[in-house]
Amino acid sequence: MRIKATDQSGKWCADEVALTIRIHPPFWKTWWFRLLGALLLAAIIIGMYRVRITILKHQKKVLELIVKQLQETLQAIAGHLKANVDVNRKVKQICQIKGVGLLSAATVIAETNGFALFNSIGQLVSYAGYDVIENQSGNQHGKTRISKKGNSHIRRIMHMPAFVAIQHHQQPFKSLYNCVYDRTQIKMKGYVAVQKKLLALMYTLWKNDCAFDPEYKGKSGNDEPKPLFLLGSEGATAEQDEIKIVPIKTGTTQDELPYNESPEALFLLDQK
Repeated sequence: MRIKATDQSGKWCADEVALTIRIHPPFWKTWWFRLLGALLLAAIIIGMYRVRITILKHQKKVLELIVKQLQETLQAIAGHLKANVDVNRKVKQICQIKGVGLLSAATVIAETNGFALFNSIGQLVSYAGYDVIENQSGNQHGKTRISKKGNSHIRRIMHMPAFVAIQHHQQPFKSLYNCVYDRTQIKMKGYVAVQKKLLALMYTLWKNDCAFDPEYKGKSGNDEPKPLFLLGSEGATAEQDEIKIVPIKTGTTQDELPYNESPEALFLLDQK
């Protein structure tokens, strides 16, 4: 800045005064601050990358451990099945269904003890929590849903087999899924219906000891024929023996297994 003055008569002075003013820029506009910011940003990116790599390595180790345990489990299941010829044959027949693998079949069989305690599909469906209930309040009726009060391990293991069966257009499951979806427009209800159908089919194949046939429409596991033996003393004839079939009928609730399809044979023995 240069300053020049005049006297009272308006004559300018020949001399002038110069004032030097220097304005420093703010620190965020300095070169050292910009360099420091760039180095800090690079350090953050490198640190995040290293943390991500560490997490991925840890997840890889966990995944490898899970795969190893899964392979060991499958080998143990296969070895156990080979020790029992009948069980091995039935499991192979069930695994002919697209989507049902060794682990799925073994889990269902283990959770149900080989369907030993079930005399009907209704009992199995109730035990697995696939039985349908309705929300009711007085005279008002709500939407229907599955109870989910049964064995959650069965419902969890049946999810992927149902999904794969639908993706591979396995009949009759694909048709069932399309029917339920067209009626409800809810995909999950279609998947649940297929899970229930798959479980019932596995029960039927196990009880009837037959292979899966997608074109077969016959008797279910509830209609499995049971041999009737005529018991009597020596010399008794078939005409003298009487066989009476009495069905047991009890109610079905959400908390109790249904026993409405279990027949009991009463044999009258004639003795001399």
